[in-house]
This record gives sequence, structure tokens and C-alpha cells, in this order.
Amino acid sequence: MSDEAVVEIISKALTDEDYRAQLFEGTAAAIAGFDITDEERSALHEMKPDSFDFFANEVESRISKSMFGTPDIVPFEPENVRVMEEVVTAVWRDLNPGGLAHILAYKIPTNYL
Repeated sequence: MSDEAVVEIISKALTDEDYRAQLFEGTAAAIAGFDITDEERSALHEMKPDSFDFFANEVESRISKSMFGTPDIVPFEPENVRVMEEVVTAVWRDLNPGGLAHILAYKIPTNYL
């Protein structure tokens, strides 16, 4: 399902700085191989770093407030990706029930920045 692929892309960008840079510099290469719709692909191309940063802060805040309240646990470590994917999905649904890529590309810049 494409929603899951978009969550995987965004979660990977949250955990991997090199991938995040690739996502913003060469979106087509970064999302190659993911099963996403043309609309999601287009929205990911339009996503702005400020939107992504806002979203990342929301995800990090929720993770810190929940199970990662312990200082020894780093939320964006690869072994915690599944939990982060669940939080990414929750934040996206709270911001708007629409698609995640659409929110990051179009909604956050106009409503939150």
C-alpha cells in the first residue's frame, strides 16, 4: 500500500541524514523503488525542508513524551524505526486525514509556517 511506503520514506528521512539530503536534492533517486502513487511522488518532489522540519519536530516531541522518556533511548536510532513509523502515521493523521506526502508538500507550509 502506498501510504505505508510514504511513511517508510519519511521515517527513513527522519533516521538517516544522508537519505534526507538525497530526498531533498534528488527526490526521484531517493524514492525509486517505493510503491507510491504519482500524486505522492509529485508531493514528495514539492516537499519543503521547513515542512519536513516541522513534521520531524512533532514526531520527535511525541516520541519523547511517550515511550522514549528515558534519556538512554534515542528515538531516531534504526532499531526504533517501527515505533517511529507508528508515530509518523499518528502525527500525519492528526494534522490532516489526507495523504502524508500531500500534507508535507502543501498543508504544513500554508497552515503552520
